[in-house]
Amino acid sequence: MKKITLLATALFCMAAQAHATNLTGTWKGTGKAVDNAGKPINCESVVLTITHTASSLQVNSAFTCGGMPITIPGGAMDIKGSDLFDKGTKSGTIAPGSVSLTAKASGYVMKSNARFSDTEMQLHSVISMGTNPAPALTFDANLKR
Repeated sequence: MKKITLLATALFCMAAQAHATNLTGTWKGTGKAVDNAGKPINCESVVLTITHTASSLQVNSAFTCGGMPITIPGGAMDIKGSDLFDKGTKSGTIAPGSVSLTAKASGYVMKSNARFSDTEMQLHSVISMGTNPAPALTFDANLKR
């Protein structure tokens, strides 16, 4: 019984620690993008609005890059253990201090990785055409909440 109690306590602590940093909030900053021709594009404003619970993660994005505003509403992803699921399909992972996602839409594939603490986030994304693995656009941003 003592071993079972210790094991249950250890598993509970590991599960709680896996999502110790709650990402909920508004993350703001600036970034840089590079298109497939190597042309740099300044992103004057990057805003991620994140809702993070023990069982779901939702990210809404608003960018202004090269003077062009872009808003991307995000759907809620389910969190099961350390895996993220979008409409039942595994789309990434979440761990203490990092999130990795792969999203597919309209023939494009976007792979994003974020490293974060309670107050800072470094975001890196690569967007490519589904049939062409060469990046169409790379994006990096530093954000704070």
